[in-house]
Formats: sequence, structure tokens, C-alpha cells
Amino acid sequence: MLSSLLLLLTFAHADEPLTQRGAWDGRVDYFMTGDALAENTNPAGSQPPTDNNVDTLVPAEFTVRSQDVPAGATVVAAKLWWAGSQDQVDAGCSALPDTQVTLSVPSGSSSTVNADNCFCSDGGSVAYDVIACSADVTSLVGNDMVGDYVVDDYFGLVTNGGTHSAGASLLLVFEEASLPTRRVVLYDGNVVLDSDTVTMNLTGFTVDSTPSADLTAFVLEGEVSTAGDSIEVNGLPGSAPSVFVSDATNPVDDIFNRTINTQGLTDIAGVDIDQFDISAGVEFLDDQIDVTYTAAADKVWVIANVVGVDEFYSQLSDLSSKTWTHTVDQDADGAVEPGDTVTYTLHLENSGTESATITVTDVIPAEFASWTLRTPLASGTDTSTATTLRVEGVVVPPGGSVDLVVDAVVGDAACSTSALNTFAWTAPAEGGVAGSKVAPSVAILVDGDGDGVGDCVDNCPDVANAGQEDGNGNGLGDACDSPPETCDGTDDDGDGTIDEGFDRDGDQLGDCLDGCPDDPYKIDAGVCGCGVADLDSDADGTFDCDDACPNDPDKIEAGFCGCGVPDTDTDGDGTPDCGDREVCDGLDNDGDGLIDDEDPSLDVSGQTQAWPDVDGDGYGDASGADAFCDLPEGWVEDATDCDDANATRHPGLTDACDGIDNDCDGLVDEHTECSDDDGDGFTELGGDCDDADEDVRPTRRESCNGVDDDCDGATDEGTECVDDDGDGYCEGADLDGVPSTLECSDETLPGDCHDGDIDVAPNVNEIGFNGIDDDCDGQVDAEITDADNDGFTVDGGDCAAQDATAYPGAPEQADGVDDDCDGAIDEGTAADDIDGDGYCEGADTNGDGADDCLDGAIPGDCAEGLTTVSPGTTEVVDNGIDDDCDGIVDEGSDRVDDDGDGFSEAEGDCDDSDELRFPGAEERLNGADDDCDGLVDELIVDEDGDGWAESDGDCDDGEGWANPGQSEICDGIDNDCDSVIDEDTCTADEPPVVESTGCGCSDGSASFLVGWLLPLALVRRRR
Repeated sequence: MLSSLLLLLTFAHADEPLTQRGAWDGRVDYFMTGDALAENTNPAGSQPPTDNNVDTLVPAEFTVRSQDVPAGATVVAAKLWWAGSQDQVDAGCSALPDTQVTLSVPSGSSSTVNADNCFCSDGGSVAYDVIACSADVTSLVGNDMVGDYVVDDYFGLVTNGGTHSAGASLLLVFEEASLPTRRVVLYDGNVVLDSDTVTMNLTGFTVDSTPSADLTAFVLEGEVSTAGDSIEVNGLPGSAPSVFVSDATNPVDDIFNRTINTQGLTDIAGVDIDQFDISAGVEFLDDQIDVTYTAAADKVWVIANVVGVDEFYSQLSDLSSKTWTHTVDQDADGAVEPGDTVTYTLHLENSGTESATITVTDVIPAEFASWTLRTPLASGTDTSTATTLRVEGVVVPPGGSVDLVVDAVVGDAACSTSALNTFAWTAPAEGGVAGSKVAPSVAILVDGDGDGVGDCVDNCPDVANAGQEDGNGNGLGDACDSPPETCDGTDDDGDGTIDEGFDRDGDQLGDCLDGCPDDPYKIDAGVCGCGVADLDSDADGTFDCDDACPNDPDKIEAGFCGCGVPDTDTDGDGTPDCGDREVCDGLDNDGDGLIDDEDPSLDVSGQTQAWPDVDGDGYGDASGADAFCDLPEGWVEDATDCDDANATRHPGLTDACDGIDNDCDGLVDEHTECSDDDGDGFTELGGDCDDADEDVRPTRRESCNGVDDDCDGATDEGTECVDDDGDGYCEGADLDGVPSTLECSDETLPGDCHDGDIDVAPNVNEIGFNGIDDDCDGQVDAEITDADNDGFTVDGGDCAAQDATAYPGAPEQADGVDDDCDGAIDEGTAADDIDGDGYCEGADTNGDGADDCLDGAIPGDCAEGLTTVSPGTTEVVDNGIDDDCDGIVDEGSDRVDDDGDGFSEAEGDCDDSDELRFPGAEERLNGADDDCDGLVDELIVDEDGDGWAESDGDCDDGEGWANPGQSEICDGIDNDCDSVIDEDTCTADEPPVVESTGCGCSDGSASFLVGWLLPLALVRRRR
């Protein structure tokens, strides 16, 4: 008793999240089973029971079979749980946990088991608590795991309450040499779901390269069965699809259905233990599994989860490293210098639990003259070269390490440097990832005079001068600069160089004698001054420094038109040609010999926007806009053509059933017999008799509206306004909007109270003692009482004497009730899989807001009555029917625009799964035929390598000297792509030079052009 009280002080007093309580690695596996600790015997002796609630505590008796545990397996761990509802004293988990039970094991021994942990779920002040306890029973089970088990002496609250429950579960973790290596992780706690959802984040493992995993759950549930319960599994961080677990006895939407599938037992109220293969929901390197429990309309307590994962693979990256030590220091000065030896250690450590067979490579830095692999190889083959260490087949054992030690001798160098070194390994053959490690850099000191200063920075590299003194600031240390050089035009220090340290511009003349000490090209100012060359580039007799137009031999000032342009007034209007603008008027306004559209300097504001009309249908292609003063033939002012190569496609046409957008409205085949215009899943070809009304289609339920809703050629059949039994009367419906009168749409008379029986109608004589209102006057015989006044008594076949909506022949409704008293429930309604294809339309029969199928089918059928149409069916193309109920008719057909880009395959779409690829699309630089013309990246690729493609404006992509970035030269080519050849570049004595090479070169001057044009092209070129 004292132990129970002490435990009560420490156990959890609210929902306890599932927490990892144990993990086992190696050639291990597990098995979990159990049984209920309560059963339903109410009322006493009644079999079967008359309700679904447990009311009597019983021992949990279960068996572990030989096929459940491998022969020769030894126990690693055994854990027992017992859990159930407990009567509480007050709110706040005040109930006392049952901390002690009795366990009998296969060896025949029976022992008292005391709980190690207990977890309570608070039921509040008006309900009960649910408490789960667990204990380690490894020593009690031992290696005799196969046989019968009994858990007894449990007390709990099982007084026939709606969700009372109690159960026990046993986990066996065992190892055996033939088992695959894996990791088993245990989580337990006590989490309640009350018509809601909770997600458990299970961690503590890593999934192997060939994913294999399973999940076992121990759950308490008081209800017999509730559709809508589920367990969803999702591995992270990978992208494997989530999995809704199920098996032969556990349907996806009723996962807690009292089945202990490890033993094939069913119909055990209150306890559920299930094991599922979840391999499809995880992928390599996932380290978390999210398990989402959903309880539809009842309470479920999740007590324990066990996850088994094949997770073992080699793991080298975390602890592996590369380091070095200075092992041979010839002058013992601590600095790494030529001739010294550096020893590298390549450390490979495997933190996984499988061997890693790899190839190791290490490119030896160029700073080392030679190298040697010091250590003998425990595994692998040395295939190294003079410059690269390479060892194939190195085996790093699980939990172990391998070191490769390399001695490297520093070679001669011109200056100080740093040696960088990285070694790498391939992905292990057993699974895992490749990797590499970088060693700290090795600073190498080259110091010829041994003064501690590297030669590359020593101002006296051959004379030791650690202080680097330089009194005269000439860059030479005082130790090797004697006598010091001065600026006097003589070689003061006798080193063969005059005035070193005093010649700023490097023109071999000391600053004290140089009239332009900062200009390497002048020693006096000349005409233009220091720093400016005395040049006359245009040979007009005026030096460039005084010439405002240094490259125009006819001008030394810009004038009105600027340098290079003569101030000529061709039309004599008082304004030079350079100031005149060409406009759309049929005149040569700027005097350049070009008129209107011919002139590139045209004022385009006067042009008319136009588009090419290649097919001559009066509608232009929007991708080819241009502007003109005078609209040429083949151009129009309309840009709405969607296919300018086909005159039978343009706005204003009527679409035909041909898979083509004939009227260019972005829709294919709309309003034709092969288009589902009303979106009800059927086209006219598929049998839709009114494709403008989504409520009219084949298999649609007929309603009393004067319309052939189901397209079978009959109107209102089976409804209250049609005489179905042929007795001249229908039930009657309000067809004229006047509620006080009822009508029949087939011109029969209203008032039939049973339109499935020709012998029941207002004009029939009442027959006594048959329990039926034969004449439909509201009275059933004179001697028998019709309690619900529906025209039938129990003797007449009424199966629900107190329900006026249920009687023989009543319309069946999707309400979970046998409305027509034929012994079947909801047949022929939206909740019934009428055609037997595994899907019903779905109806909310229990008021939980979710659609159900009462016959075990799945909701979502869009054509109940056609076995070939359901969500599980493959779409049949070109039959005008939405076979797979996804809202799209005939997807995949050549005449259906699957990607919504306005083009079907029949219309020329070369990839009907990509909305950016269709005839006329803009070609992109992506290696694909975007415009479906059979060419890839045309007009975008730079064919001649000049940095410009046709889409950039290149007017000749086979000529490297022609593009918008070129300057015009005298070569017979339109170099600048302005539609004018050799403008202002050729003279009378210099005819155009035309060469077959395409470079426009003729003499030595061309090499100068190449010198500056080639870098420009490289800068402009796309990468």
C-alpha cells in the first residue's frame, strides 16, 4: 500500500505526450500483443450482449506463437502495460492508479508486478479518469517467450459506461543472429482524442537507404466501431507521400476496430493493438515519423507506440578529420620551410553500425616535392600516383576508425605560400554518403638569409636584416644599400641602376631632372602639357588638346551638328539636316536620302501599330508587332489571332469538336458535343441530354420537376408526381406553386399512399384485417390502430410503428433507417454503392458533417449506376465521360487541353502537361522546344558567338562582325544592324573590303579592331 501511495505522488496528472522510453539497436526485432481486461456480459447470461459496453473485469489472456518470435531468439527487453477507466474522487486525475497486477508467463511462474510509471488522462469532474501503468518484466519473461500469458488482479471502472475500457499489452524485444540490423524505438504516455486529431512526432532513428519500417500502436477505445477513425504516417524531412495505414482487418476509415491483428482476434471491446508496414511513408535519411491519430466521433486513448526501422548505414562525416604536424624541422626554428617534413593524418571514423567500404583520394599540394604513405594498409589497394594518394576498398568498421598517415616533404619555392589540402571519400558501398575533410593550411616560409622575414617581402633577401631598416626610403634595406642612392643622375650605389627610388614614372630619368616626373612619355611639357600627348589625330594641323573635334579633319569646333557631322541644310529650310526630323509625310525631311519608314531616324509617333497576318484571315499575330507610316500588305491593325498559320482559326468563328481552339478564346471545343460545358462529368457524346444544366446527366437521381434528370428518355419516373405502379394515381407533388393542391406530371390523379402497390389507391375498396390503408383515406381497417398514421400497421408490414416516414413502399432516404421496410437500409440512395464499384456518392447519415457509405464503400462516386465510373477508375479518353470523377472529362485525350494553355495535342501542343509550351509560345533558353515548331532555343542561342542572338536584335547570326553593339566599318556588311551598310565609313579611294572569314579585316588596322571589339563581345555575350 505504501508503494502505491508513493507512486501516486509522482505519476502524471494530465495527458502525458508520447515520450521515448527506450531504444534498441542491432539484429533486433519486436512483437507486441495483448488482450482486453474487461468484457461485455450485460445482461447477465445474455449472448450475444444487448449493448456494446464492457461491464465485467476479466483476466487478459493471450498467446505468443512460435511464428511470432524467431527460433533461438533471446529476450532483450519485455515491457507490460495495463490501462483502463478509473472512478475518480474529484476533478484533476484524483483517481488512485492500479499500480499492481499479477503476470503469469509461459514458464509457468506467476509474479506480482509493480508499476514503474503511471500516466493519467483527466476526465473532468463529471466523467472518469483513464490511467495507464507500465513495468519492465524482462527478468520475469526470460528467453521462454513463446506460450501463454495471463494478466490478472486489475481493478477499474467498467460499470457499463459508454466509453469504459480496460486492456493489457506486452512488448517483447528480442535479438537473433539471422535478423536484419535495425532500430526499435518505444514511446508511451496517455493521450486522449475526443472527436479530434493529434500528431505524435516520433524520433530517435535514421532510415536506411532501402526504407523498411513498421509501426505498432496500443490504444484504448470504448466504442464498438466508428467510421472516420484513422492513423496517418509521414516521414520527414524526406518527400515520401504520407500513408494512411490499414490491413485486411483494419480499414482505413475504421482503424480502431477492436482488432489485435498480431493474433487475428476481433470484436474485443475496449482494446486495440495493431502493427502496420509503413515503409512506403518514409525514405532514406528520414529521422522523424509524424503519426497523426484521428478519432471521428468517440474517445480514444493512445497508450504506446513502437517503431521498428532498418536504419543502419555507415556514417563517416561527423567525426572524420584531417590534421598535420611539423615532424621534421631542419633548423629547429619552428617555421615550416623547404626541406622540412609535414605529416598529415587522414582520420576516418564510422559512427554508424555497418562497415563502410570506400575509396580515399587526396591530391598532394604542389608545394610538396615528395610524399610517402607511412602506415601499412589494414585494408584496401594502393593505386596512388606521383601527385595523388588513392586507396581503393578501405574498410572502416562500424563504431571504429582507420588512419592513413602521409609524410610530405616541402619543396623549393620562390616565395612564402600556404599549402591547402583536402581528402575525400566515395559513398560507402553499404549505404551512406560521400564526404571530404579539409586540413588546416600549412604556412611555408621561404627565407634565404635566415632572418625570419620571407624572401617575397624581405628588402634585403640575401643579407640578414630582421629589422628591415630603410633610412632613405628607396625600398632597399640599409643592410644591402651602401652607399645610398640619391637623385643626381648617377649610379651612387653602383648597382647598375640610376636614381632608383627617385623615378616615379619609371622613364629612367630621376625626378630631379624630369620636367614631367609623373608622365612616363614626356620629360617636358611640350604643347599640351605633362600627362597629355602632343597628338593631331585627324591631321588637321591642330593638336588634339586644342581641337574640340580631334577625330574630324573638317572641324575644330562642334558647330550646330557636332563633330563628325557637317552643318549641311539639304532642304534649305534654315535648319541643318541634323536638326530636321523625319516624319510620316512622304518627304525626305532630314536630307539623308531616306523617306518615312526607310529612315531609321523617323519620328515613330506618327506610325500606325500593326501585326503580321500571315494566313490572310484579317487577324494578326500578337507576337510580331511593328509600326509603319503606310501599312504594307500582309499587316493588319488587329492582334487577336491565336494561330497565324491557319486561316480557319481566328476570333468570331464557332468552335468545332476537333480538339482545336477555333475561335481563339482560350477554350477548346466549348459548346460542342465533346465538351463538358456544365461541368457535370458528361459531354453530349458521353450521354448528357442537357449540357447546359449540371443537374441533368446520366445516372442523376430523378426528381419531380418535369425534366428527364437522368437522361434515360423518361421524366420524373420513381418520384411522387408519377404513377409508378400503374393504378392511375401518383402520390402527388406541388407542381404549380400552390401548396394546397398536389399534381401529377403524367396526368394521373394525386393521392396514392403506396405507389409501389397497384392494389392500394384512393379508388380501391378497404380490405379488413390486413393492416393496410387500402383506399388511402388515412384509416387502416376499423379494428387495428395505426400509431404513426402512415397508412400501415405492424401487421401490414410497418417496420417502425412510431415513425410516420418509415412504412412499406416509403421513399428510401440516406439516413441510416430502413424507410421502405424491405429489410435493407439506405439502398438506392447516395449512401449506397448501387453499382458495386466500391464507391458511393456519399451522404452524411450520422450528422457528423462527413459523407459516409453505409456498405463499407468509399464516398466520391460521380456516376452511381455506372460500374466503369468511380474515383478508382482509369480515365478512358474520347468517350465524353469523367470516368475517374476528378472533374475533368477525357483528360489525356489528344483533343483535350490538359495544361490549360489553349492548345490540345490535336492542335499541335508538343507538351500538353506544360502550360508554357504550345504553338506560338515565346521560345526560352532552356533546351526545350517552347513554341512547338520542332526547333530548340531558336533565335535565342548566339550562333556566331558575338554575344548577340537574333532575339537580341542580331541581324546576321552567322556573321560575328554584325550585331547591334558593333560600330559600322567599311566592309560591305551592315555591322551595326541599322539596315544601312557602310554608312559614313567608305571613301572613294577605299572600296568596301569583303572577306569570306566574316571578320571584315583587310590589313593591319583590323588587328587593332579585333583587340578592342573581342573583349567587348565577350563582355556582352550571355553565359
